[in-house]
Amino acid sequence: MIDPNVLELCKDLEVISQKKCKEKRILFFGRDTFCDNSKYLYLHMLEQHKEFEVIWCGKDDKLISMLEANNLPCFHLAKDLKLSYQFLLEAAISVHCINPIDALAGNLPMLACLSGSTSIQLWHGIGIKKVDLAITRLKDVTNLATTKLIRGATFANYYLSPSPFADERWVDFFGAKNILRAGYPRNEVLLRESREQELLGSELDSDSYQSLYHSANKKILLAPTWVENTGLNDPQLLTGMLLFCRQNNISMFVKKHAFINQVIDPDKKIANFHILPSTLDIYPHMSKFDAVITDYSSIIFDYILTEKPILTTDIHKGLDYDYAMLPDGDSFRYIITKENTAEVLNKALFNDDKKHHRQQVKKYLFHTENRQANMDVAQKIVAIFEHETLMKNKLNII
Repeated sequence: MIDPNVLELCKDLEVISQKKCKEKRILFFGRDTFCDNSKYLYLHMLEQHKEFEVIWCGKDDKLISMLEANNLPCFHLAKDLKLSYQFLLEAAISVHCINPIDALAGNLPMLACLSGSTSIQLWHGIGIKKVDLAITRLKDVTNLATTKLIRGATFANYYLSPSPFADERWVDFFGAKNILRAGYPRNEVLLRESREQELLGSELDSDSYQSLYHSANKKILLAPTWVENTGLNDPQLLTGMLLFCRQNNISMFVKKHAFINQVIDPDKKIANFHILPSTLDIYPHMSKFDAVITDYSSIIFDYILTEKPILTTDIHKGLDYDYAMLPDGDSFRYIITKENTAEVLNKALFNDDKKHHRQQVKKYLFHTENRQANMDVAQKIVAIFEHETLMKNKLNII
């Protein structure tokens, strides 16, 4: 149960935040690792928009230390709550890529302090899963923890969307009213080489790096869901794929979901098999893989920009997801099972016949220039700041 005094404090901080004049400050929020859309836009705006105070906000000691070591401006939210509340109240813009409640570790007063900022939600990609407002019937809306998460998801003033398909989903999921039409910042590195600072949080161990960048054999990335013993986490399916890869000299890389607190034993090595940290930012490396296999991760809808093969498990439809909502009869993906593992992998990697279908889905999902996503989003944020500042400073004299 949330302390009633905390809820009263939130009400006061919301009013104060909405009334307070703001600094020319843009705050970026994300996961406890340096990754996702916030990371790439933060680095871009830090370099290209020096007229703003651009700062990364986080609560993880390791992440803050890494940013400080690389001379990247950041603020530790958990160090001094009083100072944090004062700092957040002054922000003109707040930029998110996950639910702000999660980014703030459930600290409701911090969210209240941001209520007067102009909030931008970049989100973390297009997916087939329904979330938040679209599935209230599946949630216990008598539970305050549940409703606060939904409140966090619907907090933003603007939602980034690359297409009308995503527009409809953001309206359904978050009640979006204002859309920023641009590509996803993280997708730029699928289409160009990564810059030095973009590789922070993406460091590979030497064996994985050599295999991915300096071997001639094919490479596949497995990106399983966070639910154990289902989809790609099925031991039989994983064993079948590993056997096929060993027989065909294919390197397999497994990156578990960021929710999984994974411990990697460096002494347990299997030839052509690499386990990547679940916290790794995989995006600077994604274009180097010859195929991606997942359950229902949104990663495939970014990877589709590379026009390379996409494989999924036989999951098709559930209460909160449905592949059939996409065009072209769901024919853009190869469906892999325990029974057809070798056949499907052979088809996808050596006799791919779905490139045209993937191109159709790519056109449907992305109506933007993905190679300049950061510039497009940044320019729109600057325009929003100028407009919002003008409106907030306007006095009505009667």
